[in-house]
Amino acid sequence: MSIKHVRVIARSFWYRASVVEATDVSVSGKQNRLASEFNHRVAERTEELAKGHDGLRHKTGERGKIEARLLESEAVLQEAFYEIKKPEA
Repeated sequence: MSIKHVRVIARSFWYRASVVEATDVSVSGKQNRLASEFNHRVAERTEELAKGHDGLRHKTGERGKIEARLLESEAVLQEAFYEIKKPEA
Protein backbone atom coordinates (compact mmCIF):
# COMPACT_ATOMS: atom_id res chain seq x y z
CA MET A 1 0.00 0.00 0.00
CA SER A 2 1.43 3.34 -1.02
CA ILE A 3 1.47 6.58 0.93
CA LYS A 4 -1.10 7.93 -1.48
CA HIS A 5 -3.51 5.13 -0.59
CA VAL A 6 -2.92 5.67 3.12
CA ARG A 7 -3.67 9.38 2.72
CA VAL A 8 -6.88 8.65 0.81
CA ILE A 9 -7.99 6.19 3.51
CA ALA A 10 -7.05 8.66 6.27
CA ARG A 11 -9.05 11.42 4.56
CA SER A 12 -11.99 9.09 4.17
CA PHE A 13 -11.94 8.25 7.90
CA TRP A 14 -11.52 11.91 8.79
CA TYR A 15 -14.49 12.86 6.58
CA ARG A 16 -16.69 10.13 8.06
CA ALA A 17 -15.70 11.15 11.59
CA SER A 18 -16.53 14.77 10.77
CA VAL A 19 -19.94 13.80 9.40
CA VAL A 20 -20.69 11.67 12.46
CA GLU A 21 -19.54 14.46 14.78
CA ALA A 22 -21.63 17.05 12.93
CA THR A 23 -24.63 14.72 13.11
CA ASP A 24 -24.07 14.21 16.84
CA VAL A 25 -23.89 17.98 17.40
CA SER A 26 -27.04 18.45 15.32
CA VAL A 27 -28.93 15.76 17.25
CA SER A 28 -27.63 17.10 20.55
CA GLY A 29 -28.76 20.62 19.65
CA LYS A 30 -32.17 19.33 18.61
CA GLN A 31 -32.47 17.34 21.85
CA ASN A 32 -31.57 20.43 23.87
CA ARG A 33 -34.11 22.51 21.98
CA LEU A 34 -36.83 19.87 22.47
CA ALA A 35 -35.98 19.52 26.17
CA SER A 36 -36.14 23.29 26.57
CA GLU A 37 -39.51 23.48 24.82
CA PHE A 38 -40.82 20.60 26.93
CA ASN A 39 -39.67 22.24 30.16
CA HIS A 40 -41.30 25.51 29.10
CA ARG A 41 -44.60 23.75 28.35
CA VAL A 42 -44.48 21.89 31.68
CA ALA A 43 -43.88 25.18 33.52
CA GLU A 44 -46.80 26.85 31.71
CA ARG A 45 -49.15 23.95 32.43
CA THR A 46 -48.06 23.81 36.07
CA GLU A 47 -48.85 27.51 36.42
CA GLU A 48 -52.28 26.99 34.82
CA LEU A 49 -53.03 24.10 37.17
CA ALA A 50 -51.90 26.11 40.20
CA LYS A 51 -54.21 28.98 39.23
CA GLY A 52 -57.08 26.55 38.74
CA HIS A 53 -56.38 24.96 42.11
CA ASP A 54 -56.35 28.37 43.81
CA GLY A 55 -59.67 29.20 42.14
CA LEU A 56 -61.21 25.97 43.38
CA ARG A 57 -59.95 26.63 46.90
CA HIS A 58 -61.51 30.09 46.80
CA LYS A 59 -64.84 28.71 45.57
CA THR A 60 -64.77 25.98 48.23
CA GLY A 61 -64.21 28.63 50.90
CA GLU A 62 -67.08 30.73 49.54
CA ARG A 63 -69.40 27.72 49.47
CA GLY A 64 -68.46 26.89 53.06
CA LYS A 65 -69.41 30.40 54.15
CA ILE A 66 -72.68 30.25 52.23
CA GLU A 67 -73.51 26.88 53.76
CA ALA A 68 -72.86 28.24 57.26
CA ARG A 69 -75.17 31.22 56.58
CA LEU A 70 -77.88 28.89 55.22
CA LEU A 71 -77.68 26.66 58.29
CA GLU A 72 -77.88 29.70 60.52
CA SER A 73 -80.87 31.03 58.56
CA GLU A 74 -82.55 27.63 58.70
CA ALA A 75 -82.14 27.51 62.49
CA VAL A 76 -83.64 31.01 62.86
CA LEU A 77 -86.59 30.12 60.60
CA GLN A 78 -87.16 26.83 62.38
CA GLU A 79 -87.19 28.60 65.74
CA ALA A 80 -89.65 31.17 64.39
CA PHE A 81 -91.86 28.40 63.02
CA TYR A 82 -91.99 26.64 66.40
CA GLU A 83 -92.78 29.91 68.11
CA ILE A 84 -95.72 30.45 65.76
CA LYS A 85 -97.02 26.89 66.18
CA LYS A 86 -96.60 26.89 69.96
CA PRO A 87 -99.99 26.78 71.60
CA GLU A 88 -100.80 29.74 73.75
CA ALA A 89 -101.05 28.88 77.40
